[in-house]
Amino acid sequence: LNEKLGKEISEEAMNAYYEKNHDKFKLHSAIIKGLFLKVPENSPQITRLKKWYKSNTPEAVENIEKYGLHNAVIYEYFYDRWIPFKEVMNNIPYEISDETAFLRTHHNIEYQDSSYLYLLNISDVLTEGSEMPFDFARKQIEEILLNHRKNEFIRNTQRELYNEAFKKGEIEFPGLQEEK
Repeated sequence: LNEKLGKEISEEAMNAYYEKNHDKFKLHSAIIKGLFLKVPENSPQITRLKKWYKSNTPEAVENIEKYGLHNAVIYEYFYDRWIPFKEVMNNIPYEISDETAFLRTHHNIEYQDSSYLYLLNISDVLTEGSEMPFDFARKQIEEILLNHRKNEFIRNTQRELYNEAFKKGEIEFPGLQEEK
């Protein structure tokens, strides 16, 4: 099966499927783009870091990258890709009761516990029920198309085997005999 089908689905095929079915791809929870840092609470230059993380200018990002290499326990830059909000929040010991309402009003989170400072800058948000962007739905689309290809291959193989066996007389239908 793997030999006959391969594992590659073309980008064009995935785009075409998404364009025809984009309304079927809905988010079950919020996704975000942004930047996340977890730094020890006694790290140097915390005041500067708090200014930098709210800006996505190239200079601020460069400063954060340098800072993150030396001081951050976690540094994630994801202005260029969508990440589930819950995945990021798993790193912050902060409870949110209404995700959608929270994301409408908060684009920056600063939280500090006894050991760490947590900084999250959110540049883009798509909430639960929104249409998934193509790049977030891509893996799901690829799996759907591979499954379609597999099912079609199996149906065609079954049909071919049946027709071949029928032609060779290997299939009989009891009760259906030619009348003489």
